[in-house]
Amino acid sequence: MKFFGKVNIKNSVKLSVLLNLFIYFFLIWNPINYLVQ
Repeated sequence: MKFFGKVNIKNSVKLSVLLNLFIYFFLIWNPINYLVQ
């Protein structure tokens, strides 16, 4: 159970990091793309 809990926490952290990266990418790259066009 402890091991499973640790893995679950790591997975949730990974998921939140990926979500943050996606949000940053969308917020930063979208305006740049818009300005380039």
